[in-house]
Amino acid sequence: MEQKIKLPHSFNMSLGFIPVVITLLLSEFTTIDTAIITGTAISLTASVLLAIFGRIPAVTLNVCTGVLLFCCLLAVTDAASLLYGIVSMPEWSPFLLEVAILVPMLTCYQFKDRILRACRERMVRHNRKADSISKWIQAWEATFIAIRVLLLFALIHVVLILWGVFSIAPVKETGRYVLFHVLPPLVFICAMLFNQYGLNYFNRLMAHTRYIAVVDDNGHVKGKIPEVEAIDYKNAYTNAVVRIIPLYDQMIFVSKRDENNPLDAGKMDTPLESFVRYGEKIEDTVNRLLGHEFPEISGMKPRFVVKHILKNSDTSRVIYMFTLDMPEEEMLCNVRFVEGKLWSVTQMEQNLQANYFGTTLEEEFGLLKDIIDTREKYKVS
Repeated sequence: MEQKIKLPHSFNMSLGFIPVVITLLLSEFTTIDTAIITGTAISLTASVLLAIFGRIPAVTLNVCTGVLLFCCLLAVTDAASLLYGIVSMPEWSPFLLEVAILVPMLTCYQFKDRILRACRERMVRHNRKADSISKWIQAWEATFIAIRVLLLFALIHVVLILWGVFSIAPVKETGRYVLFHVLPPLVFICAMLFNQYGLNYFNRLMAHTRYIAVVDDNGHVKGKIPEVEAIDYKNAYTNAVVRIIPLYDQMIFVSKRDENNPLDAGKMDTPLESFVRYGEKIEDTVNRLLGHEFPEISGMKPRFVVKHILKNSDTSRVIYMFTLDMPEEEMLCNVRFVEGKLWSVTQMEQNLQANYFGTTLEEEFGLLKDIIDTREKYKVS
């Protein structure tokens, strides 16, 4: 069973702008004070409900709630003139509200890297589950994408205002109404629509991205993380890995690992290795590996040898080690096996200290030697 990444519509963080849009639209039919109070009530209710029942941070909604609440307090205490008295034209009010939302959004966006790093470290420190951490990180990333899209449309709006201000011909009443009444809510509406399109596109693009299992030291599944993010977490979580060592004529087959491999890049190791995907059994991973590397050969039966643990600064793995007896050497002539070669036990022993083989293979070499020596012993007898 394959688990694919698919973000629900709740990850469209620009939906947090809905109370602002409602406020701006209401301001065209009633006073700005009434519109702000109504929008604040809606935004505050949504924030409380999401804080109780939501599973991901609603940053954009919370920022909008804070700004609207501040404006509401000004309106209730008859201090609205402090906000709107900056200019003499009351029709600037929708634009000022747009600016009031953009300022904290821009500030938050400026510190996005620090926020993501702090969020990841904090959740790891509090032993949150891997899938929970991944969901929170994705939520914050979606938030910054929503802010970036909003800032893009806001920039277009500012450019249009500057063009109107500095144009040779004076802007007519209709033009001013469009600039300061129609465009402010349109900025937020366009941001929501664009983000929804981006979310749908992301889901289509990531249709083939899979999760890998996060396990404890006994190999029991306790969560999942996207396979593409596994390299970022290094040894923060333990993953299950299946390794199949091909053997032929009492020799061990190894090939060069990919230079982009997160562990032992460029070193010689078995080419048959894979993370256990979330939802897979060990047997499923074994069959998937063999089907991928030997699609035209059926009936191959690897032998389970041992389950062992590998932990260092680069990775944390529960490894299920198998051996696979190859009836013909030609079956190992695979173009994907870069610099593939059969090594005798003696040849490998002579190169163990040369930093030539992968860390995992060096740890497994003792077992492989015992297996081969035992077979030789009984073969001779």
